[in-house]
Amino acid sequence: MRVLVVLDNADRYTTLWETVPDLGVDLHVVAPAEVATRMTERPGLTVHPVDDRFLRKDRETWRIFPGLHRLVRAVEPDLVHLTTEPWSLVTLQALTTRRPVVVHGAEIDIRSGSSAEIAIRAIVCRWTLARVAGFVGWSALAVDAVRDEGLPASTPTVVAPAEVPDPTPFGPATARRSSFRDARGWADDDVVVGFVGRHVPEKGLAWLLAAVERTTSPALRLSTIGEGPDVELVRRAERTSSRRVHHHGPVAMSEVPEVMASLDVLVVPSTTTSRWREQFGRVVVESMSAGTPVVSSDSGALPEVVGDAGILVPEGNIDALASALDLLADSPSERTRLAIAARERANDLFAPGVVADRIVALWRSIARSDTPTVVRPSSSISVDPDATSRGRPVVAVLMATHDRRSTTLLSLERLFGQTGLVTPLEVFLVDDGSTDGTAIAVADRFPAVHLIEGNGSLFWSGAMRLAQSAARGLRPDFLLWLNDDVALDADALERLLHCYGELRDRGEPASVVVGALTDPDAGTISYSGVDRPDRRRPTHFEMIDPTDELQQCETANGNLVLVPSMVFRRLDGFDGSFRHAMSDYDFGLRARSQGCGVWLAPGTFGTCRRDHREQPWLEQEGGIVARTRMLVSAKGLPPGDWLRFTRRHAGPLWPFYFASPYSRFVARILRGG
Repeated sequence: MRVLVVLDNADRYTTLWETVPDLGVDLHVVAPAEVATRMTERPGLTVHPVDDRFLRKDRETWRIFPGLHRLVRAVEPDLVHLTTEPWSLVTLQALTTRRPVVVHGAEIDIRSGSSAEIAIRAIVCRWTLARVAGFVGWSALAVDAVRDEGLPASTPTVVAPAEVPDPTPFGPATARRSSFRDARGWADDDVVVGFVGRHVPEKGLAWLLAAVERTTSPALRLSTIGEGPDVELVRRAERTSSRRVHHHGPVAMSEVPEVMASLDVLVVPSTTTSRWREQFGRVVVESMSAGTPVVSSDSGALPEVVGDAGILVPEGNIDALASALDLLADSPSERTRLAIAARERANDLFAPGVVADRIVALWRSIARSDTPTVVRPSSSISVDPDATSRGRPVVAVLMATHDRRSTTLLSLERLFGQTGLVTPLEVFLVDDGSTDGTAIAVADRFPAVHLIEGNGSLFWSGAMRLAQSAARGLRPDFLLWLNDDVALDADALERLLHCYGELRDRGEPASVVVGALTDPDAGTISYSGVDRPDRRRPTHFEMIDPTDELQQCETANGNLVLVPSMVFRRLDGFDGSFRHAMSDYDFGLRARSQGCGVWLAPGTFGTCRRDHREQPWLEQEGGIVARTRMLVSAKGLPPGDWLRFTRRHAGPLWPFYFASPYSRFVARILRGG
């Protein structure tokens, strides 16, 4: 695959794009000279320095690249990826190249600025968003923003920042912590709270200084690093505050790892204004990469970035911020706990390879998929817009089917026959090229179902991803994954929602609820929550039997799962790069890594036949060729999917776990088995 990436506004880190070629992509990067000179060409990475022109001085969205069309003709990429906003001139320019275009935007408040800017953005977005092949948002809020502006529900999206730091310098920087602190006059027993960034009103320095004045810890001192108009606030606090407050001015990019490693706490007190909310917070990722705990406001996308690796406080609340700073200043053990969580979160979510993997998966899904036909598009959805405000949450049910007419009809019959349920249901069913009349029968018997027609090559994961894209425009409060062969008990959904309510009341609203199912023939549990009982075998999963209580689990079979909207937005739903299996396990494991809970509900919720064998390619039935094809097929253990899964979830020994099943298969064949 060949991709042309246009770095329209990358001004700090290019590490992400230097990692992409390691994933088998022939990457061509177009960038202004000042960015291009920071990148080193190597096999798989070609850098094209180009001249740029601003139609409005120093406004990134008013920049064009005069030679872009010529480059596209020379490179002949499979798609063009832009690190810019959908209303930028570069987006308009790229959409005239007749190549699929992916836009990578950060803005979460598109309708901001002057009246003229708002009008221009709305007009341009209406045109561009209808034509882009995909969208990558720095945050889930950025994805929601473009959905609101007209991005079609069927357009694939993913959440990933366009700039992440190279983690390599942050480890050695820790060893230089003492010398860096000594140079700035920080004692070993000082707890240094750092503010790093632009000293402007929206970054919340006034709030931070007021909170520091209310702290009680004698060890705490504040150091601000950066420049801007609010520097005078800090200077005044240096002169008048009873607390130790110091301003140290800006630092070079090369010094950022040492700065972060030298701090005991990073504080990010961003505040929302009428025209701005925090779009991402790159400084948070830098801090987490150094293992430095974060105290942050809840402005904009910051809760998504910080997750459970820091302390979130309501923006503008002086007492809450002061209490959080005192807590960390007085508790070395809490700082240590959050430092460990910060490093883990940086490695799990923001390492360049991890972010690149998400983006490349989107590119590949775009390159290999034909656009399915939506038989009943989401624009036809009729849902009471006041349902949520009246306490009636909307549940979007996602289903996929292929040539299973009778089981699909039974599943829908049981779904619409739920008792005691006042929650509106909207059902999105992807019929992936059935030839047995499934779609016709569903349309006839269940006209309320939103039917989406696939092309026959989506498989379960692709079809469910398409269903979730169609449901997104509804803004549901919950997504319910429901297999087309599940026959629900009459009270199943009422019980699942009740379990979620119990978790919410416990203070765990970001929780997925899994319903166990029984095999109608054997009477045993067929699908359920899943754990990894042996940490030495990270790819070995075992189902959990339900009890009379909620049980926490690591992940789940995707046959019956209730996903609240906040979890869906945090993870951006299914990873469409998995074709069939592994997508459900991947979702649960990613949910856990991002601070969400996965819970198995008490009891069972219906029936579903256990209709597949474990590793059938190891059995002696069929010849070697047939068994090999079964192993690498979409419903087997396709190497690309398995590589992605093990890299994410099998730890540092992932190459061993990746090779293990294929090695066992070869050994079995060589033994004549």
